[in-house]
Amino acid sequence: MKAKFKLSQLAAVDTVQKELIHPKHGETGIFVTLAGPTHPTWKAALEEYNASEEEQNIRGLKLFAGSILGWDEEAIELPYTTENVLALFKDDKHEWMARQLTDAVLDNTTFFQ
Repeated sequence: MKAKFKLSQLAAVDTVQKELIHPKHGETGIFVTLAGPTHPTWKAALEEYNASEEEQNIRGLKLFAGSILGWDEEAIELPYTTENVLALFKDDKHEWMARQLTDAVLDNTTFFQ
């Protein structure tokens, strides 16, 4: 029997562009670049998370921030920095974005094309 795919076609990717979908307005055209589980930035954030003695929610937020590699600075209206990632997602009015991106990061299928 002949295989449908070659192994190289099934490998996970390190990063993916994810469009933010607003709960009411739908597609936003705003994209965030996420690091997958094999990306060095994600691995470093996970190591820091495991070694940290900070409060659980702060550790979790920092781990989440480690999965974001960049964003559309014009649309988000902030330059991409680790500090701005943390500030943006600490703000409750952006909870919908944090939930959506967290779900994408935790869903391993996000990093397959």
